[in-house]
Amino acid sequence: MINNLFDSKKTVRINKGEKICEIMPPKDGVDGMTVYDEKVSAENGSEPQIPKLINAEVSPDDKNYIISAIDGYLSIDQSSIAVNPFFELEDMTDQYEAYVRIRKPLKDGDFTGDDLKKFLKDNNIVFGIQEDEIENIFQQQKFEQKVLIAKGERVVHGKNGEIRYYFDTVVKPKKDEHGNIDYKQLNLIQNVEKGKKIAEAIPPDDGVEGCTVFGKKTPPKEGVSIPLPSGTNTIPDINNSNLLLAEIDGDVKLKGKNIEVDPVFTVKEDVDFSTGNIDYVGSVIINGDVKSGFSVKAKKDIQIDGVVEDAVIEAGGDVLLKTGFMGKGDGKIIAQGKVMVKFCENENIISNGDILIGDYVMNSNIQTKGNLIVTEQNGLIVGGEIYAVKGIEAKVIGNKKNVPTSIFAGVDKEINDKIKSIKNIRIKNDKNKTEIEKALNMFAQRKLIKKSLSEDKKNLLERLIETKENIEEEEEKNKTEIEKLESKLGEFKNAVIKVIDAVYPGTSIRICDKHITVEEPMKYILYKYTEKEIIAVDLADKQ
Repeated sequence: MINNLFDSKKTVRINKGEKICEIMPPKDGVDGMTVYDEKVSAENGSEPQIPKLINAEVSPDDKNYIISAIDGYLSIDQSSIAVNPFFELEDMTDQYEAYVRIRKPLKDGDFTGDDLKKFLKDNNIVFGIQEDEIENIFQQQKFEQKVLIAKGERVVHGKNGEIRYYFDTVVKPKKDEHGNIDYKQLNLIQNVEKGKKIAEAIPPDDGVEGCTVFGKKTPPKEGVSIPLPSGTNTIPDINNSNLLLAEIDGDVKLKGKNIEVDPVFTVKEDVDFSTGNIDYVGSVIINGDVKSGFSVKAKKDIQIDGVVEDAVIEAGGDVLLKTGFMGKGDGKIIAQGKVMVKFCENENIISNGDILIGDYVMNSNIQTKGNLIVTEQNGLIVGGEIYAVKGIEAKVIGNKKNVPTSIFAGVDKEINDKIKSIKNIRIKNDKNKTEIEKALNMFAQRKLIKKSLSEDKKNLLERLIETKENIEEEEEKNKTEIEKLESKLGEFKNAVIKVIDAVYPGTSIRICDKHITVEEPMKYILYKYTEKEIIAVDLADKQ
């Protein structure tokens, strides 16, 4: 049997190792004897059934006793002997924080802050113990609630090194107080003087070691050094290897991960007979105009403060015209980068990058593989042909006089022209093939009536057959090439035409292979491509 040493009807405080119950061993029975002198064997007693033990155990020193495994409150019923702990740890998934839940004491002094500290030590929580919180728990009676009792120091991994630039890595248009682009304050060319610092390699830091509440140290990961970038016409500072200096006067730019200083050629007045044409390996700044008939070519960027007339401007980078571009149609801007100009009238612009035109485009031919944006001041596009592969945004397209204006979005003019050229060749080949087949039929008829051919006729026949085969071979190649080019045109179906104010009749709109003509004035419209047709969406509905 089990002999309880405590009143099972009461909850009492008990210490770790204190005896709870005595396990009474079974006793053997005594044999009996009947009046007939017959022996009756006695049954032996059975081992006692030990109830379920919770935070209690059979004493390892004396198997006849059940003892408490922890300090706590003893609770006994028919099915179990349980010692409920004063303290329980909660949510130890994060080893940098330890939370404890403390049982409400039955009476003052059942357990103290020292008991809680001992409990933490027994559970190997040795770092970041919140001493003030231990006092608060008992003073403010924070019982039966989750309390942060220990807080480790989280590891702070070393910060990677970085590059600090002393110039604008991205040149964006600056706007005035009214939100308009100020072309006089937009300088694509960032001049730097020889010996000036242009970049600095900031070293990584070591980080801070962490420590869990169990006292386990966590070493930080070291930050990674970023090498100082270099490039054309740059040099490290001999007194500080983390500094990069300009080796020449020039235009500083970030090219990928490298920094380059391009030499800049400045024309202080107009480009005219006094200067002749300009052809330079770096960037060019022109403080005046570019007169008709002259050209300015640069491997890098071109910035022109004055007006460009019927001149040719070619740049391997960007082009900025702070004023405008106007003439009789003989002028041309060709840029591998973007083009920014105040206005364009009766001229031609070809760009691989975006084209931003501040005021208006009038009777001009524009061709860009990027976006065309005409949204400042009048924001007008009227007359001419406009090609923008990625899309077009303008305030007004066309005018009330219904001036014919052709707008192409999602159409690469080079590809489009090539398709037209190949189709013209196919038409010509079809015509030639028809004539050849007629001639071959005539030769076939002579053969049917068994008329012999002269040597000249035989040679002619061979040439006709060979020409036909060549045409058929070329036709197959042209067919494949057209399919390839048309497939490429299909890549630009997401291009849209956004009209912030109004679009007028006389405007022809094409997106990829779909076409519509504006029949009546419309306002606040977004034109977009679908497989069936171009649709016009009210911009007011999209907002």
